[in-house]
Amino acid sequence: MSDSDMSGSGSSSPVDPSLIDPDGRVIAIIGCGTIGRAILAGLLRIARNAPDDSPESHLHFYVVTRTKESADRLEQTFDRPEARNMIIFLSEEEMRSSLFTRARVVILACPPSKAETVLQKYDLESTVPLTTVVSLLHGVSVQDIQRYILKGRGWHLHMPEVIRARPNIAAKVGKCMTVIESHPNDRGGNEERLDRNDQVIWLFELIGEVEIVPPDEFDAAAMLASGSMGLAATAFQGIIDGCVAEGLGRNEALQIGKQMLKGMVHLLDRGMSPVLLNENVSTPGIWADRDRWALEKKGVGSAILSALLDATSPQAVSRSGGGPARITRFVVSFKTFASAERLRAQHEVDKNRVTVFAEEQIYCMQQADIVLFACHEDDLDDLDDKYQEVVDALKGKLVISIVNGGLPTDIPAAYRSKGNGWPTFVEARPNDAVLVRKSTTIIKDNSACEGRGGMVTWIFEQVGKVSYMSYLEFDTVTTTVRSSMAMFTLPLDGILDACVARGMSRNEMKEMFAQVLEGLGGLLRHGVHPGGLRDVISDNSRPTARGMLQLEKSGIRALFAEAMLTVGEGMLKVGEPIDDE
Repeated sequence: MSDSDMSGSGSSSPVDPSLIDPDGRVIAIIGCGTIGRAILAGLLRIARNAPDDSPESHLHFYVVTRTKESADRLEQTFDRPEARNMIIFLSEEEMRSSLFTRARVVILACPPSKAETVLQKYDLESTVPLTTVVSLLHGVSVQDIQRYILKGRGWHLHMPEVIRARPNIAAKVGKCMTVIESHPNDRGGNEERLDRNDQVIWLFELIGEVEIVPPDEFDAAAMLASGSMGLAATAFQGIIDGCVAEGLGRNEALQIGKQMLKGMVHLLDRGMSPVLLNENVSTPGIWADRDRWALEKKGVGSAILSALLDATSPQAVSRSGGGPARITRFVVSFKTFASAERLRAQHEVDKNRVTVFAEEQIYCMQQADIVLFACHEDDLDDLDDKYQEVVDALKGKLVISIVNGGLPTDIPAAYRSKGNGWPTFVEARPNDAVLVRKSTTIIKDNSACEGRGGMVTWIFEQVGKVSYMSYLEFDTVTTTVRSSMAMFTLPLDGILDACVARGMSRNEMKEMFAQVLEGLGGLLRHGVHPGGLRDVISDNSRPTARGMLQLEKSGIRALFAEAMLTVGEGMLKVGEPIDDE
């Protein structure tokens, strides 16, 4: 008998549970709305791609929906006759308690208001000794679930094992953040969980990350894991709207915004606090001293140097098939002796390939074939009295500037008047996720780059992803790349403040929110629109819907859009503070 023959929604006779692979693990999902479908999609994706000898390859599913029509629709969406993982789709009318005798985990994903009716109807009491019930229901306690299963009776010799969990819809793309309430008998928390808890944890770890929290912290953690994604999506959509109003295509803005989220996640994972990120991210008019801005005492220019050293090391060259390294020697000039000494110490192992100076900009330009300006824009003023030396030193070279506003216009003009020795000038803008090599770097499209063998692209691919933009789009896209990360820290910090007010640790919540953002990015990369995502999450959670309503009343989306427009206006005044008015 094929898998399709065993699908219950299309047949009038009840399904025989004994037909399921005896070595299989049966998961029942009661209620297949937004979150139920996301969990099913995520688990199926893992199960169908797993090796034959892995435990997840033997997952099978009962899926119970309210009506036969919805069961039929789900079967058309998810069922694959050739797949080894059987799915039995049933409506509430077709359901019977004997089907649960093989289910070791029952996931309750129905509306909370229907929990009592559903649980009493399915008569789960007979399966209590073997089954773990996982409740995803907002506002329904473990005691309520146990009472519903036992039909109102009190203490029972075999009380139902009920675990509260709160995943989010990023389960469908394997980037879920699930919080699970620790069992009251787990004295050691994560170290001494019961076997049933372990099975539930294993299940949700297949579709993302899991955090175990004590009962008194569960509601706050659940708020962050499941509700904050909708709030973050609202801020994200406002940022995108602002970029579109500046003239950037919405699809382009979304693509760049997704990479921004990815970089932000990695900065949070590396310990960067939202406050520090907000204060130091490189937004026009709010520049930080790159030598002082620290993630392991590393600025943007230093981060690029570290990545290039790794990419051109003998080991990396050998792995890539041998041949000469694309760059063999680095000369670096810092403004201060302290910064130079710090970099020397950091790269002591590469001292034969890296020479570090202080206040030797002209000499470094003379020695190099590729010149990268990664200083603060104000530092370029120090070169004014060395104008002719700069012009002579840059002749015929590849000159890359990541400085806001590029290089002073009189430098390129000098070569135009002389008619020879024209360098290749390139403007590029990474964002500060360059520090963890997850940057989005925007490069102003320049036909002269084509003759450099892809060197510019290769350099910035060592620290993330690269996009080329036209002259007209460059400033707008740069706004998105650099400023949106700083903007996004504001709702992040507000959400974390709320969690702290509920008694949670800021550091723990920051790690969880990093996974929430990764899930948001994963959904966006799979084509989910931020507006649609916000609506789906709100529809699935009344508390989130109330929170979203509060944000909409405050005009939060418009505020973020206007903030991005303000940044765009500031980019027209390179190097000038943005007017407070």
